[in-house]
Amino acid sequence: MEQFDELELTQKIYQLLVIEEIYLQHGLTVGEFAKKLGVQARIVTQILDNLYGHSFKELTNMYRIEYAKERIEEGFLDSYTLEALGQEAGFSSRTTFFNVFKKEIGICPSEYWKKYLAQAA
Repeated sequence: MEQFDELELTQKIYQLLVIEEIYLQHGLTVGEFAKKLGVQARIVTQILDNLYGHSFKELTNMYRIEYAKERIEEGFLDSYTLEALGQEAGFSSRTTFFNVFKKEIGICPSEYWKKYLAQAA
């Protein structure tokens, strides 16, 4: 892959992840992501590993958790459940949301919310 192509692909990846928040789509696969980029899935896998040091799944989960944290801090849980938050963040199940959140942050979402409320008070 040429350097110019890699740069262009990097910009497209940024566009899809940061601007369009594609990670919020339920069941998003590396194949679908690659199709939106116009390249083969194996190229996306290589680029993500080289640029971010993470697999597609790890990277999308990281973005989803950051999104969930932002929504907690915006007061989402004042009106909605943790399950609703996980769904909105793109997770297909409550269990997956809780497991990934705890792996990434070190505490479960409800603990994060309680700590945030305590610090905000």
